[in-house]
Amino acid sequence: MQLRLLSRKESQREGEFLMMNPKSRDDNSRKRYGSRVRAVCRVQRILICLVIAVAVMVPYGTLLAAGPEPIDLGTAANFGALAGGTIIGTGHIEGDIGSGTGAIAVAITSEGTIYPTGDAIVITALADFSTAHIDGKNRPYDVLLSAAAYELGGKTLTRGVYKIGAAATLSTPLTLDAEGDPNAVFIIQIGAAFNATASVGNVVLTNGARSVNVFWIVEGGVTVGASTHLEGTILGGTDITFGTTTTINGRVMAGSTAGTITLATTTISEPPPVPAAGTIFRF
Repeated sequence: MQLRLLSRKESQREGEFLMMNPKSRDDNSRKRYGSRVRAVCRVQRILICLVIAVAVMVPYGTLLAAGPEPIDLGTAANFGALAGGTIIGTGHIEGDIGSGTGAIAVAITSEGTIYPTGDAIVITALADFSTAHIDGKNRPYDVLLSAAAYELGGKTLTRGVYKIGAAATLSTPLTLDAEGDPNAVFIIQIGAAFNATASVGNVVLTNGARSVNVFWIVEGGVTVGASTHLEGTILGGTDITFGTTTTINGRVMAGSTAGTITLATTTISEPPPVPAAGTIFRF
């Protein structure tokens, strides 16, 4: 079909016709309105198709990581207990055990390797610990919980880096909520000592949170009361002491030269590995 431009005279005649025939003018208006409505409907159908396509491409429960990246432990990640000084007491550890300069108590058992004091693999792991501790300590914080001493008990934390400028205590359970994201990372920076009260100073993971993504960066000593349960990797600046029948899903590292670990029928379980990319989760 060929299109032809109307001459000025023809345009005038067309206008006069519409003025004299309002019904025809209304018909044209309705036609133009109907065309616009059909165009809008076509756009809506396209948008709906796009939404359905995205829903099919991203399976239900597949979640994307957000927040801070995990702290890279290097070869130290192979150790359930790692210390610059002695490791004493009684307990069972799923990962490797290593000390830079001190003895390791014979009453401590392991499903991994118990390395001789000062073994080259242990020295490398201690160097990796130092790098990880510095990294964790210097991460920019998302939330300053307190510049002074702070009680963590009774709180619920979501993913992020949290800073406490002085000592921290845990006298009632602390909840770490991943909000459905199994890759959520929790980094808690403590500027002095950390003390978890016996029996009640526990850490609870919820909504997909994983111990492998929980990091305690402690500048001072760590004391965990009897019958207490913790989650995550403790990177301690000095000594770490556990009361009787304590449990932790994670790792315990007192990596300074004189840092010691004291166990008391303590069980340290290896955290589950980081989920592979593309893994589908349903909670």
